[in-house]
This record gives sequence, C-alpha cells and structure tokens, in this order.
Amino acid sequence: MRNFVECLTRLDPIANEPGEFDRFLAVAQTRFQLPPRALIALLEAVAPKIDAFVTVPGADLGAAPNLVTTFSTALARHVTVPVGS
Repeated sequence: MRNFVECLTRLDPIANEPGEFDRFLAVAQTRFQLPPRALIALLEAVAPKIDAFVTVPGADLGAAPNLVTTFSTALARHVTVPVGS
C-alpha cells in the first residue's frame, strides 16, 4: 500500500514512462482491484482532501498536484486500443 501511495505522489514522472505507468496500472488492478475508471473515481474523491491539506496555514507545500488530469492524460497516451475496436 505504501508503495502505491508513493507512486501517486510521483505520478507525473511515472506517467511519462510507459513501462512504469503500465506497472502502476497493473498494481492498481491486481492488488487493489482498481481498474482505470475506478482509479479515476478514487483520485477524484481524494483530490479535495489533498487540496485542503496543501492549504494548511504554515505548511509550505506548494501547489496541489492535479492527479486526475495527470492520470487521465497518461492513460490516454499509454493505453492502446486494439485494431478493430
């Protein structure tokens, strides 16, 4: 679980590496039963909590990542549709 959460914190670089992104998708599916659509729903659910955490007074955490957009973009770029589909 910790490794999966760590991957979420590094989603930008993982999304830009097809092999890493494929491994991330495989872990989400096999260990957590999260196919891409379910993973998007999870990211959409936690995004407001991440945004709230980043804005805690006194915490210099920078801007909240847009995990949903990053994941959706990477998914569209890396997942191929079989010919004839």
